[in-house]
Amino acid sequence: MSRAVRIAMPVFAWEQFDALVASAAAGAETGARATGQAVMALMAGNTGRTAHWLDWEREKARRLLAVTGRAA
Repeated sequence: MSRAVRIAMPVFAWEQFDALVASAAAGAETGARATGQAVMALMAGNTGRTAHWLDWEREKARRLLAVTGRAA
């Protein structure tokens, strides 16, 4: 089953996820299936380093400061 999902994460977490998808791509027929395999591996507990929600908040604040000059 295919499903669209919107996810917000810091850049370093996307880099980790992209690497996980790339490693799953060798055994997958499509990019969507590779992504699905990566998500299923994460759900199964094969996460490696997991990001803390505060990391995401800090990165968000840095982006806002860079653009607007204020954090909120």
